[in-house]
Amino acid sequence: MQMWPMTCCWQVIEFSVSSELRSTCANSRIVVDEDMHHARVFYGTFFAFAFLVPLLAISLLYSAMIRRLLGHSVVGTRSDGKAKESMRAKRRVTRLVVIVVVIFAVCWLPMQVLITFTITYLAAVVKQTISEQTKILELKKNKKILKKK
Repeated sequence: MQMWPMTCCWQVIEFSVSSELRSTCANSRIVVDEDMHHARVFYGTFFAFAFLVPLLAISLLYSAMIRRLLGHSVVGTRSDGKAKESMRAKRRVTRLVVIVVVIFAVCWLPMQVLITFTITYLAAVVKQTISEQTKILELKKNKKILKKK
């Protein structure tokens, strides 16, 4: 599997924060993009395929399993004791499945939100710092040109 499409866009970008030089590996298309279109597309796609699609898949598959489980009746003679025990077991299984899906969502959602907002924020900070440094470099170049005259 070739990773070229992803690796061609990632670069080590140096920037300064409070006159301290720092560096980060960032998607250069996101940092350079003025309207953050690439960032929204990239991290929106990541959120969809790393969280929403798996959550939807397990929800649908577990729903089908529960529907099939609840649709079947107890085989053999139907006594009140067996029917009540069967319904109790089905409720326990249903509760367990719901708990598994909720735990999946609760465990993975904060990480997805954190990644999306952190990376988007980082891209904005790096972009702002790069534009400030570009302006400073332009001012220095202009001063050198003025000194030569």
